Amino acid sequence: MAYFILLDCLRLYKDILLGHSRLDLKIFVDDLREAGLTILARLTLVAVVVGLIIGIQSQNILEKINIPDLLLGAIGLSIVKEFAPLLVGFFVAGRSGIALVVRIGTMIMNREIDGLLVSGINPIQYIVAPMLLAMLLMSFALAVWTGLVMLGVTSTWLWQQMGMPWWSFYDGLRAVLNVGDVLISVVKPLIFSILVVLIAGVNGCRSGRQVEAVSQAATRTMISAIAAILLVDLIFVVVFGV
Repeated sequence: MAYFILLDCLRLYKDILLGHSRLDLKIFVDDLREAGLTILARLTLVAVVVGLIIGIQSQNILEKINIPDLLLGAIGLSIVKEFAPLLVGFFVAGRSGIALVVRIGTMIMNREIDGLLVSGINPIQYIVAPMLLAMLLMSFALAVWTGLVMLGVTSTWLWQQMGMPWWSFYDGLRAVLNVGDVLISVVKPLIFSILVVLIAGVNGCRSGRQVEAVSQAATRTMISAIAAILLVDLIFVVVFGV
C-alpha cells in the first residue's frame, strides 16, 4: 500500500508540472503550517537545550584533553549530520505524522473518503500529496534552522564558559565538513518525511471506522515512524559511513 500511496503522490506532482492538474493551495498552506510552523517554537527550544547539553559535555571533555580543533570539528559534524536531522525527523513524526493519520482515519470514520471517491477525487492525491510536499519543504527548512541553532548555542556556551573564540569552533567544523556532509544533512530529513507520510498513510487507511482504531493507528504511526527513522539513519552510518 505504501508503494501505491507514493505512486499516487508522484503522479499528481507530474500532472501539476505538466499543467494537467493543480494543487489545492488552501490545503497546501494549511499543511505547510501543520508540517512546520506549528512546531517551530518547540523545535527551536529543544534545539537550544540539546545545543547546551552538547556544549556542556564538550566543555567537560575539552578541560581534560588538549585537542580542541579536532574535537570541535567532530562535535560540529555530529550536530550537522546526526543531531539536527534526527531531531527534525522526530518532531515531524510526532506532529505531522500523527496529524495525517488522524485526518485520514477521521475522514474514513465520517465517510468523507467515500464522498471523495463518489465525486471522482483520488483521496491520496487530495489528502496525502499536499502534506508530503509540505513536509518535504518544511523539513528542509527546519533541518537548516535546527542545525544553525544548535551550532550557535554550542559555540556560544564554549565561548562564554571557556573563553574559546566562536570562530575556532567553525574553523574546526570547516576543516572536516565537506559538500557531501552538507548534502546528507538535508537529504536525511527529506527521506524521514517520506517515511513518515507513507507510514501515516498506511495506518490511516487501515484504521477502520472506530474512534479507538484511529487512536491506535496514531500510536502505531509514532512508534513505527521513530523506529524507521532510526533504522534508516543506521543504514546511512553503516553503509555509507555518514
